[in-house]
Amino acid sequence: MAYYQNTGLPTAASMVVMPAMSDVSQEDPSEGFGPSKLGVRTTVDEPLSASQAIEVLQAGSRRFVQGDVKAGGLGPDMRRALASHGQRPVATVIGCADSRCPVEQLFDARPGDLFVLRNAGNTCTHAEGSMVGSVEYSVAILETKMILVLGHTGCGAIMGATTLFLERSTQKYIEMTCRKDAQESTD
Repeated sequence: MAYYQNTGLPTAASMVVMPAMSDVSQEDPSEGFGPSKLGVRTTVDEPLSASQAIEVLQAGSRRFVQGDVKAGGLGPDMRRALASHGQRPVATVIGCADSRCPVEQLFDARPGDLFVLRNAGNTCTHAEGSMVGSVEYSVAILETKMILVLGHTGCGAIMGATTLFLERSTQKYIEMTCRKDAQESTD
């Protein structure tokens, strides 16, 4: 089941969340991205459920909107923990390459918290070199339980794609109408 929320952010207008599981969170989502044994999320930590991931993303988004970010920097101990133990992101986020949408900042996240994939228009295709393989990796290997597709206001890639589709549809309609009219006039 998809979950839709308008975040109220000027560039990140909405998010569609596709949870893989639905567990009830027992943790306080306002305390960052869940418990971490080494001060940053690594493979030492358990994966969060989809519902827990949604809660921590919402809490991070609220902190960002309120200007109360807590993620801070990534100190040497955190870098060593990530290098030694690998990452354990709470969610996979497919976002736009638009520079106005810094995904980690929008959710008050640190390195290791989110597995972020970005391209123009936040698209996933089956073409070679697509993001599909990265999404599969995040679910199978990193064990993320939730995939979030993050859209934003004024996305040029989306506007271009929809304009092109509408232009082609209009052109086909005009051509069909002209053919029909031409056929009727010769009958």
